[in-house]
Amino acid sequence: MTLLEIVQEFCKRSGLAVPNSVTNINDKNVRQVLGLANECLDQLSTVYSRWTMQTREATFTAVATESQGLLSTLAPGFLWMVPETLFNRTTKLKLTGPKTPHEWQLYKAVVFTSAYAAYRIQEGALKIYPVPTAGHSMAFEYKCKYLVTSSASALKEHFTADDDTFNLDSSMLLLGIRYLWKREKGLAYDEEKADYVRAIKTIGRQDGKAGIIKMHDQVNWPRPGIYIQDSNWPLP
Repeated sequence: MTLLEIVQEFCKRSGLAVPNSVTNINDKNVRQVLGLANECLDQLSTVYSRWTMQTREATFTAVATESQGLLSTLAPGFLWMVPETLFNRTTKLKLTGPKTPHEWQLYKAVVFTSAYAAYRIQEGALKIYPVPTAGHSMAFEYKCKYLVTSSASALKEHFTADDDTFNLDSSMLLLGIRYLWKREKGLAYDEEKADYVRAIKTIGRQDGKAGIIKMHDQVNWPRPGIYIQDSNWPLP
């Protein structure tokens, strides 16, 4: 749903005047609903950051310096790096890390050299040691805080236009706005907050289901040999 559709639906459910626009009018209630919608975005992207929609890939070309640049530039909307995903695609090798401050300083003190470079996130920048070769292709996956897409397909942190689209299930956002609206108005909101959290947990459990862990040695693919279809045994 777009921002306009979300706000219109909330106003219908709450007995408020339904607006024809959200970002182009100066109605007090509509502006507050917009602010609460953006507050929900902050909650869903950081406090409840479990969504597969937030997992994105960053690629960049290495430079011959320890710092490869700010993560906010390399990976827009960066929250954190997905473990074990930083690779040098040119050498086909994974980088080890993130290293602790002690490990990092030890490597540099002993002039550490290895085909397997190490990395650390420091001062908001991605640092690699030993320094990589300029021009190498690098990639990693990360959690992104952007849950809104503009009409031009650009990812955004907050709603700023009527036709911005929410990238997750809109029912969560509507429940979240309702709970926050009641809180701001000084009304009882425990039940609405419980509904909001319950929806997040229920939808979150179905989002990008984890692989099945099997505790037996059975396999689901054919093994080499003669295959006879089940219930189709040859008779003498």
